[in-house]
Amino acid sequence: MIGMLVIRVPLRSQARTMFYDLKRYFLKKTLKFSIQTYSKKFDAFLTSIIEEHNSSSKNEKHKNLLSILLSLKDERDDHGNHLTDTEIKALLRHYMKY
Repeated sequence: MIGMLVIRVPLRSQARTMFYDLKRYFLKKTLKFSIQTYSKKFDAFLTSIIEEHNSSSKNEKHKNLLSILLSLKDERDDHGNHLTDTEIKALLRHYMKY
């Protein structure tokens, strides 16, 4: 049955196993939800940084990583490809680790 949790009264030897299985199930669901929430918030944060940088970086003399990535967004390579906002955010996430 989908969406139903069937609980049988276990024997004493099975009670501990059932408890750990339920604990693992709920921890897994909670962790998945918190990771998705964090990811959405961090994506919104990076989007706001990119938008703010776009509006304020018109007169900058010195370029930083984000300025260079955004300038590459406007250029196309030999195959007509260019960087997207998603790829820029992925690169920023990668370099934020170090």
